[in-house]
Amino acid sequence: MERRPDHSKDFAFMITLASRIAIRPGLMAREIDDEMVMMDIESGQYFTLDGVGTEVWRLLGQPIQVSTLGDRLMELYEGDRTAIDADLLRFLESLLEKRLIEIRP
Repeated sequence: MERRPDHSKDFAFMITLASRIAIRPGLMAREIDDEMVMMDIESGQYFTLDGVGTEVWRLLGQPIQVSTLGDRLMELYEGDRTAIDADLLRFLESLLEKRLIEIRP
């Protein structure tokens, strides 16, 4: 069987502050000692989040607009809004790449 090159890293995801995102169906998640442990039922892969990542995951209980996530993080943490938004977008893109979240209309 011929192997195709993996171009998934070449694709730039288009999550913006206006995007609505949600946890992808088919994931199991449990919080254990301030760490979020998730399992993708389809692939059997495990993922963990801690710190701010766990807080973001908690906020994803319902579909939410990314800018609203940024608002909530500003309420919880001190920091520059531009930097928080940039870090949040990078983090969400990594979750999207791992198929832990999805963009909703």
